[in-house]
Amino acid sequence: MIGRSLGGLFAAQGLYLTAGIGMIWALRTFRTWADALRFLGLAYLLGVAGVGVVATLVLVAGLGVGTPVVVVLSLACFGVGAAIARLRGHGLPRVGGFRRPALTPESLLAGALALLTAAILVAFYRAARHQGLVAWDAWAFWVPKAKAIYFFGGLDEQLFRTLAHPSYPLLIPALQAMDFHLMGSADATTLALQYWFLLVGFVLAGWSLLRSLVGPALVWPFLALATVLPELDKRMINPQADWPLDIFFAVAALAVGRWLLTREGWLLGVYGLLLAGMMATKREGLLLTACLVVPLLIVTWRRSRSSWPWLAGLPVLAYALLLPWHYWWTSRGLSPDSPEVPLHRLPNHADRIGPAFRIVFELFFDYRLWLLAVPVALAAALLAVWQRESGLGVLYLGATSLAVVGFVWILWSYQSLPLNTTQQEPIPREAGSIALLSIVLAPLMLSRLLRERDGPAAVHAAPTT
Repeated sequence: MIGRSLGGLFAAQGLYLTAGIGMIWALRTFRTWADALRFLGLAYLLGVAGVGVVATLVLVAGLGVGTPVVVVLSLACFGVGAAIARLRGHGLPRVGGFRRPALTPESLLAGALALLTAAILVAFYRAARHQGLVAWDAWAFWVPKAKAIYFFGGLDEQLFRTLAHPSYPLLIPALQAMDFHLMGSADATTLALQYWFLLVGFVLAGWSLLRSLVGPALVWPFLALATVLPELDKRMINPQADWPLDIFFAVAALAVGRWLLTREGWLLGVYGLLLAGMMATKREGLLLTACLVVPLLIVTWRRSRSSWPWLAGLPVLAYALLLPWHYWWTSRGLSPDSPEVPLHRLPNHADRIGPAFRIVFELFFDYRLWLLAVPVALAAALLAVWQRESGLGVLYLGATSLAVVGFVWILWSYQSLPLNTTQQEPIPREAGSIALLSIVLAPLMLSRLLRERDGPAAVHAAPTT
């Protein structure tokens, strides 16, 4: 049983990766096989998001996500992506492109940090291999929803009525149910490995998106930092929706942040696909999407005619994919997760505003949760704005500021949430989105600042197709 579960979970990840390879192939071309291999982490995250979103539509249509369906969905995503790639003239790489790295102090330091990161990930794998359901959200509704989809062959309206948060988006239960089918059982102790794979995908995706613009000695300290965040130890391998949401958000922000510098069109496709994954993962995905889109529109206002249709239109398309699920639960009268206090009555609870702000700021800057991720990125963003390298700085400061306002609003409008920093309320978990955003944007901002100090340098961008 254990061998079947583990093998099935690995097979599921292979299918998601296959789907993602088709997606990224449709978005861009690769000159060398080495370049293609470097983007496998990003392809994997795109595959999880893409297959997960399509699986939610399949469930809403009244079908199940059994093994044949998972295989068909994954291969269909690959096939459609490959067909688009061929239509766009994206052929296969013609050369290997593998070169022995130069042995410099910088490369040796980066190599040591990369090996350290790999060792930490291996340790995480051993911890995730037999991880039980220890988080309340996991055993109260996330995994029960997935088990219902697995055992009943689709969405069970009656069971959803009995579970907490019945109107939450479906990507995580759908992903877990697909894993169960490939595993051959609802083995919740192996399910934590799904989250380990997402963490590995995040590290590799961050590396692939940063490496052409940022020196390795600056990239790997931050990626290593991502694997040793104290809060990561507590929650990464709990089968909840927070970390997948945070990972999608951070990588989407990194993709569009790189786009601000290079204007590589394929990055907007990554941005749009991951936004769809965010919105289908958790209701806070809409909030984080707004946190990302608003500063992007501000940064690109001088080129609004060419940029805004993409930056604003892709989120609208991503939200449209969520509408069938919205219709499903509203048409069946399931309770919405709307704020407990209506907007017009919020002034009557103004006494919660001050404590809410204090809690959010404490969470962002708490060394015991995120080490120095947020302070370093904040300092880099302020320096970037001061030295007129304002694009990335405004993106980071705007997203973070809006997240603060959004999280304060959640604490203000949900009176049942305790005004503390315990795991009993969602804000400590949601703060991970800004921590991961800080980790991926800080090296990009610092690299730009160092380039300004040392003089202009060439930017080695990937193809823009």
